[in-house]
Amino acid sequence: MNPLVVVAGAMLVQQTLITFASNAVPVLLPPISEAFGINPGLLGVFTSILFGCGIATAVASGGFILRFGAFRMSQVALTMAGIGLLLCSLGWLWLFPVAAMCLGLGMGPSTPASSHILARFATPKAAPLVFSIKQTGVPFGGMLAGLFLPFAVAIGGWQLGLLAGAAACWLLALLLWPAHRAYDDDRQPNRRLSVADVGMALKTAFGSRNMAELAFAGFAFSGLQVAFTSYYVAYLVHDAARPFAEAGEMLAWASAIAIAGRVFWGALAGRVLPSRPLLAFLSWAMVVATYGIILIGPESSRLWIIAAGLVMGATTVSWNGVHLSEVARLAPKGNASMATAGVLFCCFSGLLVLPGAFGAIVALTGNYDLGFYVAAAPTVLTGIIMLRRTNPPEFAES
Repeated sequence: MNPLVVVAGAMLVQQTLITFASNAVPVLLPPISEAFGINPGLLGVFTSILFGCGIATAVASGGFILRFGAFRMSQVALTMAGIGLLLCSLGWLWLFPVAAMCLGLGMGPSTPASSHILARFATPKAAPLVFSIKQTGVPFGGMLAGLFLPFAVAIGGWQLGLLAGAAACWLLALLLWPAHRAYDDDRQPNRRLSVADVGMALKTAFGSRNMAELAFAGFAFSGLQVAFTSYYVAYLVHDAARPFAEAGEMLAWASAIAIAGRVFWGALAGRVLPSRPLLAFLSWAMVVATYGIILIGPESSRLWIIAAGLVMGATTVSWNGVHLSEVARLAPKGNASMATAGVLFCCFSGLLVLPGAFGAIVALTGNYDLGFYVAAAPTVLTGIIMLRRTNPPEFAES
């Protein structure tokens, strides 16, 4: 079988399960908050811990990937994600911060590992599409969470879905063992791990103005995306008076269109439109889509809610492949994992700061609309930055 098909397929499933694991608690927020009698705004604490740990492991993962291999680190990520879901399922509130730490430790190395292996096998022309196909694992994971978890709640309670997700993560970790032996042949087992790897990752990410601007774009886009996927279900339940199962279905619709959106934008980038102006267009489209979500209220029709979610999914949840392939393109040869790890430091910072701010706003004011405005503000600035023209050689290579 074509090695590119094998590695892309494996990384797609890995990304799907990691995303499912990180989305599980946000999707289950209504029954969990009811079971423990807590304010839904406290989700911001959980996500801050999750993404705080994600930041640390993402930026430090480059050296581990070079030493142990991309597939081995994917196995580690899946194992930690499964442990996080298991801890949540035990039903003790004090374990949720610990579970968030485990989920963050699983999330951190997931994308740098994928970028490392895909950069080896994908040609520069095919990379935007290949990376985008792999990144459809994010909306696949969101769709799976939105459809399966409400169903699991109806069948056996909110713990059932968490246990099933943990089992799936551990099963895939075992199935990746042969791939580790076959495709981690570039690993450097004698490479010394050092704190300097963190500095190297950040230096690679901020080594040029173009890369630094991509890092800021990652901060803005990631924060807005996770604010949407984390709070959309709760927003529809509390502000739009929709049943929990229907709200989960709406998130699934948004995630489904994001699958097609990621493939579409990936096919467009590098063939029809250079990646940078495409990211500028997506920035402004995300802002418009966010405003469409804010307009949803109890009187909104089901059609309007679906349409607004679809536009949000096609933009705010669909940029990742184009962005990551551009990071890999600009990275020094053989250092895609380092560059990705450095840029992901900014991405995870966005995941930490913007959803955290959203949660604080909801906890203090109960105003979801204000939370969406704050989460979208950095994307407005990104849209302006991405309109800057790069020099002709870089533009031509995009």
